[in-house]
Amino acid sequence: MGNCKSCVKSRTSDDVERPSESRPSVRGHGEGQRSSKTSLRVRGQGAEDQRTSRASLRSTSKSSEIRDPAEPNVTDRSTRRATSNASKGRRSLLPASLQPSNVEDAAQTARVVDVPDLDPRSSSRSSHKRPSSGSAQNKASVIHVRPAGDEARDDDDGKQVMEQVTQKYGTIRNWKDMCQVLWKESHHLTHYTDYEFSRKYGLRCKFGDRFFSSHPTYSAFRNLLMLYGDDDATGNARQTAAERLLDEVLRTKVMRICWAFLRQNRQCAVEWNDFRNVLERIWFHSSAFRHIFVGDYEDGYGKVAGLHNWLQYHLERQKGAINYLGCIKQIPELMVVIKYQWNGVTKDCGSMFIGTSPEFELALYTMLYFQSIGDRREENVFACRFDGSQSGFASSSSSSQGTVKVKVVIRIYDQTLKTAYPMKPRTNENFA
Repeated sequence: MGNCKSCVKSRTSDDVERPSESRPSVRGHGEGQRSSKTSLRVRGQGAEDQRTSRASLRSTSKSSEIRDPAEPNVTDRSTRRATSNASKGRRSLLPASLQPSNVEDAAQTARVVDVPDLDPRSSSRSSHKRPSSGSAQNKASVIHVRPAGDEARDDDDGKQVMEQVTQKYGTIRNWKDMCQVLWKESHHLTHYTDYEFSRKYGLRCKFGDRFFSSHPTYSAFRNLLMLYGDDDATGNARQTAAERLLDEVLRTKVMRICWAFLRQNRQCAVEWNDFRNVLERIWFHSSAFRHIFVGDYEDGYGKVAGLHNWLQYHLERQKGAINYLGCIKQIPELMVVIKYQWNGVTKDCGSMFIGTSPEFELALYTMLYFQSIGDRREENVFACRFDGSQSGFASSSSSSQGTVKVKVVIRIYDQTLKTAYPMKPRTNENFA
C-alpha cells in the first residue's frame, strides 16, 4: 500500500483515538451521507490494523439507525398516508381525538370501513379519549371515521352512487336527466290525501303534528321557518335549527345523489364530508334561504320579496298572516302561481312548488345553481321535465301522459344565489 498523509501521521503516535459519540439520529436530507463520512483516525498502527478499523466502521454504519433518504421507508410512508392532508395544507377530516399516535394506529385507521351516511361532524364533537390500539372499543370508536387523505374512497363512493342511479334510471346524460332522478327519489305529499288546492280556496293542508314527527326533514324545516318568524328568537337558536336541517337533509338519498352528480361532473369536486360546508355557504352565508323559503319585504315593507315555498305559505296562513287572493296559473299537483297578501302587503305574482319535500327543493336548486355559476348571465331559466307516474300527476296536465314540464329560474349575482322559483311554461312552448 502506498504512503499517504494519513499513514505518515499514523506513525507518529502509538495511541488510537476513540471515535466521538454519535449525535442523536435525525432523519433529513443529507444526514445519511454525513454519517457515512464519520471515520476513525488511527495513530501508530500498521496497514493491517487500519484495514481492520475500516471494516469495523463499515459494520457500524450498517447497524446505524440513520438511513439514506433514497432508501424506501415503510414507516415514513405509513405516517405520510395518515397525515397527507396536513402535509398538503388541507384541513384533516380526522378528528383530533382520533388522530393515530403511532404507525400501528395509522395503519388500522386506514383499513376502517367508512359509513358516510352519518353526520360527518358527529365524531368531532365527541369528547371521549382514544383507547389503546387493537382493542374492541377502539375499533368501535373509529368505525365511522373517514381516514385522512383518502380521497379515492370519496371518488369510489360517488361512482357507486351514480352506478346505482344508472342501473335504475338509465344513463344520466346531463342536468335534465338528474332533475328527473331527484324528483323520483324524493318524498312528496299526495294531492287529496295530504293537501288540496283549488282556485277558489287556495292551499289547504290536511296533515297535523303527527306527520312532522314521522318525517324528520319536514320537522327540522318547519322549526327553522318558525324561528325566522319569531322576532324573539336569537341568532344562536336559528343557527342551531339550520344545523339540524342540514343534518337531516344530508341523511337523505336525494342529497347524496346530488353530491355524486356534481362531483362526477367536476362542478363541485369536494368530498362528502365537505359538502355540508358547501351547502351552508350557499344557503346560510347569504340571504338565499331567507329570501327563497322564508320571504322578506322590500321598499320599506311596500313589496313582498321571495317566499317561494308552500310550507312557509301554509304556516303563515295558519297564523292569519296571509290572505289568499286568487290563483293566476297552476300545474296541477306540482306548482302554482298565486296572488296574496302577507301582513297587509300584496304580492301580485308568487310562484312555488306544492307538496314537494325540503330535500328535493334544496337539492334541485343547489344542482341548478352549479349549472349557472359558469354563465355570465344573472338569470338562468332551466326547462325541466318531471315524470309523475309515481306521484299521481293528472295526465291532462302535461303534453304526454304522466310527464309535466316546468321552468326553474335561478338568479345569481357575483356567484351568490339570490333567488330560485318554478315558473309555468307558455302553451306549446318547445322544450329542447
